[in-house]
Amino acid sequence: MTTDDLHDSTGRPRHMMALGCAFCGSLLLALAGCGTGQQLAAGPVVGYVVGRGWSAGWEASGGPMSTSQGNGDPGVTFPSVLTHFSVGMSWRPGPSGTIGSERLSYAAWEPWFVLGGTLGIAHSSADGEFRSIFGLWEAAPWIFGAPIRESYPLKRCSPCYTVSLAVGWRWSGSGEFYLSPKLGILNGMAMPYPYQSYAD
Repeated sequence: MTTDDLHDSTGRPRHMMALGCAFCGSLLLALAGCGTGQQLAAGPVVGYVVGRGWSAGWEASGGPMSTSQGNGDPGVTFPSVLTHFSVGMSWRPGPSGTIGSERLSYAAWEPWFVLGGTLGIAHSSADGEFRSIFGLWEAAPWIFGAPIRESYPLKRCSPCYTVSLAVGWRWSGSGEFYLSPKLGILNGMAMPYPYQSYAD
């Protein structure tokens, strides 16, 4: 390894670029937590990068979340599905012509409306450059563990626990199909429909 291997094309240290990406992701999650309720989850990510091979990594997601207040069943509010953010890292075979694996660090906005979307920034250890990351995803969650309180007509998450499984496709230099199981919490809201309703 030479000193050139430790710097990008502008002469900036590559590890500082990676730290900058991680800081931006942490800031997004901190801002996302400024809501009446919160949703946080984390877990492994396993994928297949087209033309390269298998990948593995981790991802943490979160954002403010609230449920509708009124006489109807407590559905997740529309702003809640738009304010969802993720940070993560993935190790995958390097691009053609390189030796060893590539580490991809990323921070992304991942709203959901009918189908989930990914839009963010990623840092590659292969060339030290920042690039865009975008894609599509869908997830199936299960919510449980809300304590029963006689003073409330509905169960409230304080907190509830979640298990979810997401599948998706994303692009950041190469196309990747991935699978991500996560464990998480919901806090500070009524347990959302269909996990409970006034008809229960």
